[in-house]
Parts: sequence; structure tokens; C-alpha cells
Amino acid sequence: MARINGNKITEGITGMINKQIVFKERLGTRYASAAPYFNKKKKPTAAQQANRDKMKSCNEYATEAIKDPEVKKAYQAAATGGQTAVNVAFQDAWHAPIVNDIITNGFKGNAGDIIFVEATDNFKVYTVKVSIFDRAGVLIEEGNAVPRGLMWMYVAHRNNDDAVRIVATAVDLPMNEGLMEVMV
Repeated sequence: MARINGNKITEGITGMINKQIVFKERLGTRYASAAPYFNKKKKPTAAQQANRDKMKSCNEYATEAIKDPEVKKAYQAAATGGQTAVNVAFQDAWHAPIVNDIITNGFKGNAGDIIFVEATDNFKVYTVKVSIFDRAGVLIEEGNAVPRGLMWMYVAHRNNDDAVRIVATAVDLPMNEGLMEVMV
């Protein structure tokens, strides 16, 4: 894409001309680029279609998310360079949060024991859920962790003598999920 600076001939022109060149403006800077080419007869592969579907859903999320003034303000605050709130919201929808670590050395299977979860996201981790399972895979206990600095803390509510597996699920604002499980 070529930047246009001080050209009086193209000033005020936007859109496509003769299906060959596209003029656009982004954040006060004008650009010219070649027209996009799409072969409408070629069918996308399964991976390409999955990517298109994901892009469509991320775009729909971003468009809806910025209609809420508070959410738009938060996304705009995270924007850098030439980004807009829509760009940041799109990226947030594209990338799921990651659970980096589950720290269980404070968990001995008793009520009041603490489990720490380290979860990250490109924008913000909205919530972290901790699930505790027994040897048979039956859910013993489940609940939301509370943020403590860069970590999330979960306090066990009851004795879990048979606890063998802990699953932490991080959720971001677009409701993407990332999870990790550990054996105790």
C-alpha cells in the first residue's frame, strides 16, 4: 500500500477506480493500493473455510463489542499506533486466553486450601474457573477464582480427599476459553 501525501489530484477520492486501484484513508493518512482479486470459482479448503468463519465471527464480535461505550473505551485504551478499538476487539476475539500454570502446592485436599492459577490474554482475562475431579472423573467441586495481582486464587470449599485432577479454565471478554489440567 502506498501512502499519499499532499497530492491535490487525488484529494478527497475514496473507493475503487476502474477495478484497478483503491484509495482509502485510515486515521488521517491516505493510501492507494491494488484492487483485491478473488477467484470466485475456486472453492476454499476446509482450513481456509474455518479461517474465514473465525474471521467473520471475530469481526461480528468486534462490531458489537464497541457499541457498548465502556467496552469501546477499554479497547481504545489498549490500542497502539494506528489501531482502533475495533482492531483490538477483533484481536481479543481471535486469541483465546492461556492458562500458563496451576500452582497446587498449597492444596492438600482440605477445605480452605488455596490453588493459584496463572492465566494471560492479549487483552484481559475476564474470569477463571477451577474444577476439582476425583479418581473416577466425577466433579467434586467447582467455582470461580478471584484475581490476586497477576495470579488468580481459588479457595477450596470442602474436603476433597479423593481429588486427583484440577482443571483451570480462563475466559476472556469474547468468551474464548483456554484451559489446563494438572494431576495432584
